[in-house]
Amino acid sequence: MLDYEQESGAYDFGIRLRSLRRARGLSQAEAAKLLGISKNSLYRYECNSQEPTLSILIRLARCYNTTLDYIAGLEDAAVVAVYGLPPEKKKLFCDFVRAFVDGGKEGR
Repeated sequence: MLDYEQESGAYDFGIRLRSLRRARGLSQAEAAKLLGISKNSLYRYECNSQEPTLSILIRLARCYNTTLDYIAGLEDAAVVAVYGLPPEKKKLFCDFVRAFVDGGKEGR
């Protein structure tokens, strides 16, 4: 969970989007440009005053390298999704992450 969710245990769609955007180091204007939407639309999504369409949700998931389930609050653990990589690079990436996680266990 991120920010507010960690403190209250409550899911907030807008806060989750804002946290994901900030974790990527993007301003609203930069993220909106990557998503192909207006800055005002992104602002409204992050303030919970407008709900994105399914096609926008898919773009958000890809832009923030996560899943629709995580964005929608169905999944509490942050998930890193890898899009557009050929199978051999996906395997290398997964092997690296597995080694990184397993390596962290050895230091305990």
